[in-house]
Amino acid sequence: MTDQDSGQRDSLDLIVVEDSDDDVELLLDTLREAGLAAQVRRVEDGPAFLAALEQQLPDAILSDWSLPRFSGQHALKITRERCPEVPLIFVSGTISESAAIEAMRQGAVDYVFKHQLQLLAPALTRALDEARTLRLLRESQDFTTSILHSLVQHIAVLDAQGIIVAVNQAWRDFARDNGASERTLESIGLNYLDICSSVPPFDYGTEAPTVLAGIRDVLAGTVTEFSLEYPCHSPDEKRWFIMHVTPLRGPSPGVVVAHENITLRKLAEESVLGAQRITQQFLDHLPGTAFVKDENLRVLMANKAFQSMLGLDPAAMIGKTNSELFPSHFAEKLDADDRKILASGQSTLIEEDFEGRFFETSKFVIEGEEGERLLGGITLDVTQRQKNIQRQEALLKISELGGTLLEKDFLQQGLEMAE
Repeated sequence: MTDQDSGQRDSLDLIVVEDSDDDVELLLDTLREAGLAAQVRRVEDGPAFLAALEQQLPDAILSDWSLPRFSGQHALKITRERCPEVPLIFVSGTISESAAIEAMRQGAVDYVFKHQLQLLAPALTRALDEARTLRLLRESQDFTTSILHSLVQHIAVLDAQGIIVAVNQAWRDFARDNGASERTLESIGLNYLDICSSVPPFDYGTEAPTVLAGIRDVLAGTVTEFSLEYPCHSPDEKRWFIMHVTPLRGPSPGVVVAHENITLRKLAEESVLGAQRITQQFLDHLPGTAFVKDENLRVLMANKAFQSMLGLDPAAMIGKTNSELFPSHFAEKLDADDRKILASGQSTLIEEDFEGRFFETSKFVIEGEEGERLLGGITLDVTQRQKNIQRQEALLKISELGGTLLEKDFLQQGLEMAE
């Protein structure tokens, strides 16, 4: 067929069902006078008509009503069966008006009497424009359908009553792979709301009431969308999906239901959570407090030793800063130390005195996944060690004073220094 999309027609390809050469010439002359150039393939019987269609579909078909070895009715029947997108116009001197109207009901686009050939060019132009519009609409619909079937999400379109009116190939494939019956496999005509209502609680039914309420809310317009993550494990593998329900855009009310497989994401999340649990258990078994802070000095991780050493709940520490956890004077010192280490990137051992106890904290920089700097730290309570050192220093000093003081003074000063 000639490409009509540019808006300018080259020479039209016409099949003319006509047994008179003179009538064909009259048709061509009439079209030329109207500015329409055409190449004509004349046929006058059924086999020739079928052969012409097999060779190439025309832009349009012009057919007489009565022929010695063929008929316009038969030509119309073949056209509707073989190429319904090709417009057929009857051009006849014998067709009655009632027969012409009946032929149009059966699929002919127009009719022109041979004594009114001046009407042929406008009728043909109109028929070609309508055919072009229908072709573009069909191509658009085919394109939209192709997109729908190309999506990996399992898509179903529901009408206002919840009846499934369309599904994509991914929906059918999932239903087939999971042992669905032929009726369920196609799904068209089933009521999705009824399906949700009838799912047993032990068969993935715990989410069904939530899904049912969500779809009804979207249908009613009380919410603009509904989403739900849910497990759908098979005997062979763990699977998770996320369901999205959105309004159907267009003149007809309804919703679009999309199920997307998120198993890889959920398995990755489980892996991360497992790694976090292992890391947390490791931290909890350290002999002192351990923490990780972000660049803003907010706590990301903290171990159980904070509870036993400082009376701080590690879970309650998450997201908090030094000033929210410690007295202001001590928090200011921690902030200064933390910022210095983050800026320098160098590991540092810091001695700290807090509420009469002595601590040693090793602080260091951890590179985050996105290149950000995190601050890690491990703190040991060295109070007892510090006291032992002080006693050792006192005893050494006492021994040095032994030869310079009277016995009474020596004993008194020794007791004071040992305390």
